[in-house]
Amino acid sequence: MIFVNPIFTTLLNETEFDIEHIYIGSFYKNLSHIKTSEKEVVLERTPFLFNDRSNYILLNDNDETLINSIKSLKYNYKVLSVKVTKTNLSKEELKDTFRLINLKNKSRRDLVNNIKNLIIHENHALNYLCESKQKQLGYINKNFLNQKFSSQTLSRINKDIDLDLCKKIIAERDLFEIEESNLKVTLQKVKENNRKLFLYEIILNSIDLKISSIYDINLICDYIIKNNFTKSFHHSLMKDLFSKLSEKLKSPPPTKPLFQTISKTEDKKNKEIDNYNFFIDTWSKTNDKEKPEIVDYFLEKMRAFNE
Repeated sequence: MIFVNPIFTTLLNETEFDIEHIYIGSFYKNLSHIKTSEKEVVLERTPFLFNDRSNYILLNDNDETLINSIKSLKYNYKVLSVKVTKTNLSKEELKDTFRLINLKNKSRRDLVNNIKNLIIHENHALNYLCESKQKQLGYINKNFLNQKFSSQTLSRINKDIDLDLCKKIIAERDLFEIEESNLKVTLQKVKENNRKLFLYEIILNSIDLKISSIYDINLICDYIIKNNFTKSFHHSLMKDLFSKLSEKLKSPPPTKPLFQTISKTEDKKNKEIDNYNFFIDTWSKTNDKEKPEIVDYFLEKMRAFNE
């Protein structure tokens, strides 16, 4: 089956379909006990079905027009349906794909909340198409909504998504007690300095550190802002150091002494090299065999801060 949007053909390239008339009560149980009719009907929208252990699952059950059309029926009719006959996707992956497909049918009032839910609650299809949480909103707007939202609206919605994702990861990892007002201040500071920065991704890339409060997150953000670390390359360098320190310690290293050590190292080197940055000028140029020496040096200096 070829979809109008080629992206869905890509998502479902190993999924095969068959068109069949199926009793509506087979996949919409509320109508399974009413009087059966042999009459065949076509609904306003076509039901897409997945046979899960002899139970039909309605894949596009978030299509309100379809559901209202089903509810208007007074008999258990046979309905023209599209049935999945073969797929490499799970039931949830298929449903997530149809949640994306149905975005174009949402009213503007419901659209924003639906998009937020897709991004925050890990839609499988969306994550496959666009891995970066920061870029998912723009990806949806360009590829599925024909640029419905202006850049100002995208910025506002993305800020809300960033805040919700931050609250989610802090709660899931049990990092510290969330005070939303403080988190909003940090988020605002990040956005005002550089709109390209996404606070959620900063926290995610720092997950190998011991983060005990919002002040630890502020330390990391201040360093990133000061050095204009906006590229994924910059964040991968930081993440690599955090990971190697954590491996060596067998536990997450504390954030404050680590950044004190980095700052002191950079202050010392700046007397010899203008605008020296540890991650760019040393860590990125050090091969994997030599990195353990730097890790040991950092751990020794961090212990000195704690004494």
